[in-house]
Amino acid sequence: MHEQDTIEWESYEFEYKEKTADWFWAVAIATLAIAAIAIIENNPLFALFIVIAGGVILFTARKTPRIVSFKLTTKGLVVDEKFYHFGSIKSFWIEESKYAPPKLLVRGEKFITPVMVIPIETDIANASEIRTFLLAFVPEEKLHIPLSHIFMEFIGF
Repeated sequence: MHEQDTIEWESYEFEYKEKTADWFWAVAIATLAIAAIAIIENNPLFALFIVIAGGVILFTARKTPRIVSFKLTTKGLVVDEKFYHFGSIKSFWIEESKYAPPKLLVRGEKFITPVMVIPIETDIANASEIRTFLLAFVPEEKLHIPLSHIFMEFIGF
């Protein structure tokens, strides 16, 4: 068994990147340009979709991250108030980089469940302790951060 029954830490839900006015202008111009091309191509429904998507991107870009609590227990993983029983977790991996804090990657049993990317605050929790703790309950498997997650980080989300 382990020395401890729980490991707890908190982290921001994503790394916040301040967006400049130029960023907002670039998104607005790209949105309008793609919508204009859709109208020229006689596809007003796609143009409407692009305008709505651009508006959602501009609206959500102002969102600041909230602090999320994480807790590993002998029964499963708790993310804020949502509980994931170890029986519903297929595998995990801890992605470590010298340029960024470690991330806990968790794959669920369901096919449509994406890989959860959970930041590990090294000031609060130790990645090797988390790995040792999880090995008692869940198999370790090399997982990769989803491309959608990488793309969202690249554009500043």
